[in-house]
Amino acid sequence: MASISRLGHVGIHVRDLERSKEFYRDLLGLEVTDEDPGMGMVFMSARPQVEHHELLLCGGRERVGDDLVVQQISFRCDSLSDVIEYYKKLKENAVEIDMVVSHGNRWGSTSMILTTTAARSTGEPG
Repeated sequence: MASISRLGHVGIHVRDLERSKEFYRDLLGLEVTDEDPGMGMVFMSARPQVEHHELLLCGGRERVGDDLVVQQISFRCDSLSDVIEYYKKLKENAVEIDMVVSHGNRWGSTSMILTTTAARSTGEPG
């Protein structure tokens, strides 16, 4: 039987492509692996030598009400200290975090879900 071994990539529509690119690059440390300005697309990866892109940002989103675009995007860290460092970095950069959930129910888990009001409703950084 066929099975999925890991996440390939997530693509999200964003209103402000440059701002979103800066958030994922400068705060979360993803690398821009490719860009297509004509199509309004930015390809990003935490492991560019392994994956061309794990996150695809697509410009052109128009805000219509409070549409939900993304439920969550999860990136795995190598250690809990990395997760804590990202949490501190987001707080230092005034990213509004309204809920923190641990994935402590999984043995060896080093991930944490941080949701922001803006990301929950628009898929874009807070």
